[in-house]
Amino acid sequence: HHCKNRKTLLWQLINSLKRRQMFLLTATPVQNNLVELYSLLTLLEPGHLKTEADFKRQFVTRGNPRDPRNRHKLRDLLGEVMIRNTRSLVQIDLPPRFAQTIIAEPSEDERLLQTAISEFLRKRLNESQFGPSDSDQNESDREDDSTACDSQGKPNQATTHAPLTRMRLQSLLHAMGSHPVAAANSLSAIGEFDAEANLLAERARSIERSGKDLKLLELLEQSAGHKVLVFVTARSTLHHLQQLLSGRGFLFSTFSGEQSADEKVAAVERLRDSVSIMLCTDSGGEGCNLQFADTLINYDLPWNPMRIEQRIGRVHRYGQKNDVFIFNLCAEGSIESKILSLLNDKIRMFELVVGEVGSILGNLNEGEEFESLVLKMWLNAADEKQLADNFSQLGDTLLKAQAEYLDAKHLDEALFGEDFE
Repeated sequence: HHCKNRKTLLWQLINSLKRRQMFLLTATPVQNNLVELYSLLTLLEPGHLKTEADFKRQFVTRGNPRDPRNRHKLRDLLGEVMIRNTRSLVQIDLPPRFAQTIIAEPSEDERLLQTAISEFLRKRLNESQFGPSDSDQNESDREDDSTACDSQGKPNQATTHAPLTRMRLQSLLHAMGSHPVAAANSLSAIGEFDAEANLLAERARSIERSGKDLKLLELLEQSAGHKVLVFVTARSTLHHLQQLLSGRGFLFSTFSGEQSADEKVAAVERLRDSVSIMLCTDSGGEGCNLQFADTLINYDLPWNPMRIEQRIGRVHRYGQKNDVFIFNLCAEGSIESKILSLLNDKIRMFELVVGEVGSILGNLNEGEEFESLVLKMWLNAADEKQLADNFSQLGDTLLKAQAEYLDAKHLDEALFGEDFE
């Protein structure tokens, strides 16, 4: 369905491939209008639906590109090149999953640190005139650390401190939601340019136990008898949790991008055979089947809901025999707590079927990444109240995106019904 637009380079690339056979796989063949279906079928079997004008004349209701005409004839044509499988058809019956958000109350030192870092970032952004437009840069853009000068050759105020690029800002905000040790590492990365960043990093390192640490230990004690995955985003947080769990006598394995393929296999085998806990970075969120575990703890949360879904998919998948329990840890008042509230309260993310989250977000702001929206909201907010208002507006946008997804589902049923099953 990423090839639904014939004007894109991706469509043109695939159309130019010299091939004897082609197999296209999608969960959402039509998202917005029937012409998308025409584009996909033209890739697969050029001429099968004749020209676009012929297709529209025969099968698209004038004034409503989502309403198919001559449905039986269209279904016959689709049936020659398309197979449709549904969850009920292949009888994938997964056990239920239950999600709970656990808000950890930060200590006074943590709370003051979070406030100080936020104020520091906003002050530096104001000085450097770094604004929302900078957040539109691609993640792969190179950071430009060169020093800008005024007309007299003196360094601008914006560059007498750390070069706070989009990627560094987002890294710092993510780290704040993970653990003080992760925030310390991110601050140290700009400490070469900024003495205040170094002071904040020292404050962060002085906090040995966070509010989330205490909640994690409680959860692990309550999860005796279950196989538990603990997901973290930052490696520094992973190393901190290794020390935390070892100090409390928990036996665990570790699965991270720092390991070789053989070490990762050994970590999974150890979880299956001899320990009850495995610490994972997001490299454990893809390509690893862990359905013998039934409990997942998100110690910190990606801003991208698809990555959250990938984590859950390691345990809530074919072969799972038990109910699945998901615990999301976040600090009170954090960006992550706002994201969780949004996803859970607005679109009931943790109750959706696998794949539906992506379909909903695909309709969000013409596919703009959810993470970029969150960062843009932070940039556009002068204070916490305005940030809360921005999240409220995003919630309304999510509801509209969900409504569009449901419309697409209804269109799918109108097109295909049960004829292809």
